[in-house]
Amino acid sequence: MEKKKQQLSGLQEKVTVTKQEAATFAEIEGMVKKTIGGNYQLSPKDWERVSSLAKEGAKSRGIIAGLKEQINKLLRKISGLEKSLKKYEGQGITDTMRYYQAQQRAPRRMAEFIADILRKPPEQQKTTDRQTEHKKKRSTDMEI
Repeated sequence: MEKKKQQLSGLQEKVTVTKQEAATFAEIEGMVKKTIGGNYQLSPKDWERVSSLAKEGAKSRGIIAGLKEQINKLLRKISGLEKSLKKYEGQGITDTMRYYQAQQRAPRRMAEFIADILRKPPEQQKTTDRQTEHKKKRSTDMEI
């Protein structure tokens, strides 16, 4: 229900803006008067109004172009973040949560622990090699 109210509110705003634009267009078209010779003529006051609207439109185009560029940059950034986030897909967030809980409970010990880990060379991942060998052995046992 709330979502529908928001949609209705958004549509009402769009309709209001559209009505204002239509009124402005009709006002501009009504400013021009046809002379006896078939030419069109504007009063100085009307010319000022049309001129200010034209300047406002030109300025708006520049603003719109800048906003479109910002949107494109943000979309590219979002795309990049989505790609980097996919690396973590399937990994449990519980490990991360446990890390932050430990960090809050014992920040000094966690800092020392991490510094100790980073000082040493990376460990070889023997567990994955053993798991792979075990899986191969199981698959060959099944074939026999």
